[in-house]
Amino acid sequence: MDTIVGLQTTTWNYLARYQSFDESTVEGFCDATNTAHLYTNVPKDAKFLDNSTKTGLDATLKPPSDFRHDRESDIDGYFSLLAEGCSKDIGHNATAADLYITECLDLLKSIVYDFRCTTRYDSRVECNGEAPPPNTPLPPPSALIRDHFGSSSDDALHVVIVGAGPIGLMLGNALSMLQRRKDARGSIPPIKILYLETRAEAPGFKKTYTRNWQAHLNLMHFRNKVDPRLLKIIASMTNDKEIPEMSLNGFVFPLNVIETLLLLSNRDLGAAKFLFGVNPLDVVEDLRDIPNLVLVDTTGHRLEPLRRGPVCDGNIDEKEGGVCLGEIEDIVVPNHRTPSPPTIPWLNAENQYFYDNLLTFDMDFTPFQDFVEERGQFLHIGRSGDLMYPVDETTKIAKSMWWLDIHGVNPLTYAGFQEENWEQTESLFTSAGPVCDWCRKWTEEQGVESPFDSPKSDEDVTTIRRCNHFCHPTYYEQSTTLLRMDINRNIFNGKFNDTFIYHTDSWFPIMGYSFNPSVALATEAEKILAAHGMSNDPIGMPLKVFYRALVKNIDYATTDLAESDWEMLEALQRYSLQSKSTKWPTVTLFVQQPFIYTNGLKKKKKGGVGKFSTSIGDHLEHAPMIRFGDSFTVGDGLSK
Repeated sequence: MDTIVGLQTTTWNYLARYQSFDESTVEGFCDATNTAHLYTNVPKDAKFLDNSTKTGLDATLKPPSDFRHDRESDIDGYFSLLAEGCSKDIGHNATAADLYITECLDLLKSIVYDFRCTTRYDSRVECNGEAPPPNTPLPPPSALIRDHFGSSSDDALHVVIVGAGPIGLMLGNALSMLQRRKDARGSIPPIKILYLETRAEAPGFKKTYTRNWQAHLNLMHFRNKVDPRLLKIIASMTNDKEIPEMSLNGFVFPLNVIETLLLLSNRDLGAAKFLFGVNPLDVVEDLRDIPNLVLVDTTGHRLEPLRRGPVCDGNIDEKEGGVCLGEIEDIVVPNHRTPSPPTIPWLNAENQYFYDNLLTFDMDFTPFQDFVEERGQFLHIGRSGDLMYPVDETTKIAKSMWWLDIHGVNPLTYAGFQEENWEQTESLFTSAGPVCDWCRKWTEEQGVESPFDSPKSDEDVTTIRRCNHFCHPTYYEQSTTLLRMDINRNIFNGKFNDTFIYHTDSWFPIMGYSFNPSVALATEAEKILAAHGMSNDPIGMPLKVFYRALVKNIDYATTDLAESDWEMLEALQRYSLQSKSTKWPTVTLFVQQPFIYTNGLKKKKKGGVGKFSTSIGDHLEHAPMIRFGDSFTVGDGLSK
């Protein structure tokens, strides 16, 4: 595990290309960091099953009139219809394209967005095709926990997963399938899973998954691990639809589609139960006597504040109403080097393909580290407790960066895609830092920019490739190449305009950009989002509205914008004008705080827990807490 954690920090070698900043200089940022933790977001006045509306919810929530009271047994049928409809060939037949819209794209949208019992109610409501009787009381969480875990055999493993996002759902799916594999029967104990999800509109009634960002993943992460019905569906839109279990290629779906399909699969497989709109701390007493209990945090460090080093660490005394961290030593390790790839003792014929194709375990990063260090760029890391994070060489402050993401830009033709790349890469996203300063000077002296310009020595070609890799990061993602050719053809001829982003009601984005603005521009952007009440909106603010407000708000005389900021504003104007929709593209802004856990198991607090502890793991001494998610696997998303 130590070796794997060390390898994950490799991406931090590139952080000098981003504009890091001292978080303590941002008004309110440290306060938010020190007080942020995961509670339920259910409105206090929300009620459940208190009248005769079709959804059984309080009328003030205004549920839709077309709520679908489906059955648990319908889930398998959903998967069968999707696998069949989405795998059909379209060819050049207009009738076949119309059928594809109805039998695949519209059905997929309906399953994700329509109000259904199987996707919105938690496990305290039986989905039997009928509306719950009016004024039916919702059983307390303790009843579900007792029925689910209390009926287990003595050797059963009880797993509580906090967070029903993609990581938590995929983990539960893999655990559920583990028991169904023939070679595993009799070799592992029964596994029972309980999900605690706070994103809800009322107790027991989950919010729909809203993060419709394009998710570009690899099919190999799904094969031989999760429900094969899901693998068939997600591969159906790719060229590997016939043999998805052998594919090493990528696919694209909106994130909320992946989440919804995993949720339905977990519900249908039967090993998992769900509690929606429940604060994890409220079920501590219900779990205290559960044997063989394992807790899993898949919230991305939202159960407690993230404190990287002394700047925002908030070592506050409990007497002041804060959180007492105890004695935590902050260490800065200069000139850190990632280790060599590990020897994996558990390799076998079944998982060989995974490790052979995951660069973390397959790539020797030594040449890259030598390249940057020889040109004056070194990786410095900080360690605070069981967190590791990159720090600035001079100030020793944890590095952070702003990301301004544009979701749902109109897909470009191949020629348009190449033109956009050619026009923008050099001027808009050239990186900073010693390595890139050296690369700029070297390419000017050599009079070359591309390894394809003219014949050169092998050493020069390698240098050019590495300079491009470090200093010209990919800033866009168009995923049409991951879809089948017949689907692409109908996207570009306008047949699928109501699905793939063109119109206001489109819902499947396959083109987006990630910008790294200066602190000055990010600050102005945050003001616009806050003024419109969309600072933390997961879908984002319409670009057309955002751009007009941004350029109007900027004081050009006093705002110190970088050259790349002006190029970025021109790009935002272009994307805004090219879209005919008032809804798309959308804009989100967030601060990325790269970190990684040095231990997958969360340490228990010494001397017990205080009344202000916000992590369920601190309150259950007998239950270890495992932490998964982006933060643990790739350093808070730095793989982008």
